[in-house]
Amino acid sequence: MSLFGQSEIAIRFPSLIFGLATIYLTYLIGRGVYSKNVGLLSSVFIALSQFHIYYSQEARMYSLAAFGSTLSIWALLRLIKKPSRGNTIFYSLSILIAIYADYFSFFVIFAQFVVVILKNRKKIQKWTKFFIIGVSIAFVFYIPWIPRFVEQLGFGKEAVSTSSQWIQAIGGVSLKSLPLFFAKFSTGNFSFQNKELYLAFIIVPTLISVWLLSRLLVKRKIDLVILWFVIPLLLAFLISFKIPIFAPFRLLVILPAFWLVISNSVLILKPSLKIMTIATIVFWQLVGVGLYIFNSDFQREDWKGLVKYIDSHSSDAKSITIFENNAQYSRYLYYNEKVEPGGPQSWQA
Repeated sequence: MSLFGQSEIAIRFPSLIFGLATIYLTYLIGRGVYSKNVGLLSSVFIALSQFHIYYSQEARMYSLAAFGSTLSIWALLRLIKKPSRGNTIFYSLSILIAIYADYFSFFVIFAQFVVVILKNRKKIQKWTKFFIIGVSIAFVFYIPWIPRFVEQLGFGKEAVSTSSQWIQAIGGVSLKSLPLFFAKFSTGNFSFQNKELYLAFIIVPTLISVWLLSRLLVKRKIDLVILWFVIPLLLAFLISFKIPIFAPFRLLVILPAFWLVISNSVLILKPSLKIMTIATIVFWQLVGVGLYIFNSDFQREDWKGLVKYIDSHSSDAKSITIFENNAQYSRYLYYNEKVEPGGPQSWQA
């Protein structure tokens, strides 16, 4: 922060860079696993994804986690193709970026273990020892964070036990969890007050994505990208019956896999159906991006505007502002340079 400052642009800029890098990595993986056309189409789809755009502007770790997880997939492909010391170190670094960014990246690493097991069923591959060394190095460097992980897990369990509403807030499972996941990935991070209108908005792209995914899963052999998508999704869903973690934004680490599988499925359709399907997906994505850009109801919270409102309505020195939690207060402090944190006087507006 001392180098780039603490402006809103400076804080959000890293997420933008990681988001752009994830688009390029999606292309590389698509080209490496399937074909150049799959790589190009999937990179276009994820570049137009409102869900990806939204979290590429978020000043949090989600974009970094998606980048790290995608980088680890590409690094694994490089390691399989050309086992070497350099590629092993590169793979270790990619894992470290992913798992230090977000715990959900462990699901992606687990999917990679499944891939390695499947590829070694008949004969031990030459690159397997490099894979084991790479993972081992990464987890050795992760050991210092384990106490913090245990501490945070305890906080999560405590929050769940004290509030049933918190379960749904952080990712509880219900009958609508999986349909909502596909809707968010297909259309974007939207929520309409009118539920009928929301259903009308998401129904077409959601059904198309589910159809394309199921079609590929039934007709094609299992590969790295499919396991990258399916295994973290299933693990998050099943674990949420015990610990509520299932939420679309937490699964951003598999968004590139989602669009890679969709793209591969689209490109094996008949020509006329292929063109119509691509056009429909792109149309709905452009609608989603347009709603996000031009409709403030679908943009993130306007804390800057809220702070201005509080200041303009709090001219009295005795006025106080009460916040529900410290996270809200921290945002208030960031956007209000007049207030000094640290004591009772910081609650005056």
